[in-house]
Amino acid sequence: MDETRTAALRVDPVQLEVLRQRLLLIMEEAAHTVVRTAFSNAIREAWDFGCLLYDTRGRMVGQNTSVASKMGIALSALPEMLKKFPPDRLEPGDILITNDPWLTAGHLYDTVLMMPVFDGGRLIAYAEIMAHLSDIGGGLSTAARDVYEEGVFIPISRLVKAGRENDELFEFIEANVRVPEQTSGDLRSMIAALRLSHHKLIGFLRAHGLDSLDLLADEIVGRSEAAMRASIRQTLPEGRYAGELWLDGIDEPILIRVAVEVRDGEIVIDFTGSSPQSPWGINSVMNYTFVWTFVAVKCVVNPGLPNNYGTFKPVTITAPEGSILNPRKPAPVRMRSTVAHHLTAAVMGALVQAVPGRVIADSGSPMWVERFFGVDERGKPFAETIMLNGGMGARPTKDGPSTRSFPSNISNTPVEVFENILPLRVTEKRLVLDSGGPGRHRGGLGQQISFLAVHPVTALFQNEHIRYPARGFRGGGPGGLGVTLLNGEVIDSKSRVLLRPGDLATLRLPGGGGMFSPLERDPERVLADVRNGLVTREAAERDYGVAVTPEATAVDHQKTAELRAAGRK
Repeated sequence: MDETRTAALRVDPVQLEVLRQRLLLIMEEAAHTVVRTAFSNAIREAWDFGCLLYDTRGRMVGQNTSVASKMGIALSALPEMLKKFPPDRLEPGDILITNDPWLTAGHLYDTVLMMPVFDGGRLIAYAEIMAHLSDIGGGLSTAARDVYEEGVFIPISRLVKAGRENDELFEFIEANVRVPEQTSGDLRSMIAALRLSHHKLIGFLRAHGLDSLDLLADEIVGRSEAAMRASIRQTLPEGRYAGELWLDGIDEPILIRVAVEVRDGEIVIDFTGSSPQSPWGINSVMNYTFVWTFVAVKCVVNPGLPNNYGTFKPVTITAPEGSILNPRKPAPVRMRSTVAHHLTAAVMGALVQAVPGRVIADSGSPMWVERFFGVDERGKPFAETIMLNGGMGARPTKDGPSTRSFPSNISNTPVEVFENILPLRVTEKRLVLDSGGPGRHRGGLGQQISFLAVHPVTALFQNEHIRYPARGFRGGGPGGLGVTLLNGEVIDSKSRVLLRPGDLATLRLPGGGGMFSPLERDPERVLADVRNGLVTREAAERDYGVAVTPEATAVDHQKTAELRAAGRK
């Protein structure tokens, strides 16, 4: 690219934004290619994958808008891939693969494919996709004591060489999983998306007279870093903010201790004092810890900033090696989301001291992930992942949405899909009354879903907020607790269960926490909640100090005034 073109990019922000958006459209088109061609529910319905683009120096330039957790690999997978396969060892058509949890998204299911982009033999960029494979083999239980018991571990390898699939590697993977056609189908959907990205990116660069992504990346990354530093200065008072968050754990509760240091446009977040590495698979590797911590910072400071290398640079995140947030290999990690997805809440709990108007209360579920395995009535094996969401925490100016995942933006698996891919029949799906944490702004409600086994199914549950509820902030109340039931009896919410024909499982998901005192909520809004079946009359009186007539037609204002006066004392 000539000097005139370089200078134009530097002084024309409109043109720069047009080019950046075109890059993101390439990523979105790649994402839709994955969705249209994937085999498993986790990818096709829940969009549990991410498409990323890097310049030749390994700086992440853009990401599609699917799942936040996938941006964590921007700092880990590609650098290690290029150590093993330096650019001079790569050739057009190559695609590398790994599912090393310490390089990808924290457990073996999340698999990374990376393709170098060449134009006329010249390296111009790297395209990458990480997706959650529903079947990665291994033992089907929560009792694994190291990562090797959790599934097949794929080191950094060539999945495709010079455009031709590595048949031996595909055969090796297929021989170690229960549903080989599903796993191979998902991998090939990722390959198709990478090839589309390759083709589209070459056309994009040629159309705009660019030799590679590097000069465009300089502007995108540089401006993003400057904007992030400016946003930190504008939104967060300098100082040190600390907080603690307790989680259910398995055999003992888990403590997340966090300290946030804000100084001159930079943030340092340290998790020293958090629980040690667990013998159970709830450990979160450092790159996964980075993701969900960074999400909190971005949401508070400037949620509109793009995800790229420059946006990450002003934020440093540390956790002691050997802790639950930075475990040593080969620690078990299958259920890492039951801890890591709550790091956003932990950081917001610390920052609420400084900026209460920019955080949300704890969410009732960063998603519940349920895995189902077995052989159907036709003798065909299946392995599927179902995603369900509780209530989102209340926001500073609004109620929390019900059955909405935060911070993990994973969608609920629809009932129709649930019943189509598994030998289970859903018997109910409804909101859980009174599960939203009370507050001036109420937390979102959780949902209850029950399903009947019509054929034997092995279920692996990994559910949180069973013992410790989602916290409310600034006087808001906690959300309702979750519970897992089998035939009406409470069971361990992190367990493996064999569902026999006729067994009825019920998942009651937790609600989100409230924001500010519930005595400040407009009585008419409480009345509307009662009418809409979100809050009972008893809870309206007990939690909000609002007396609703028996027919829920009006507020008894005199009694309400008495209740609230007594509550304020």
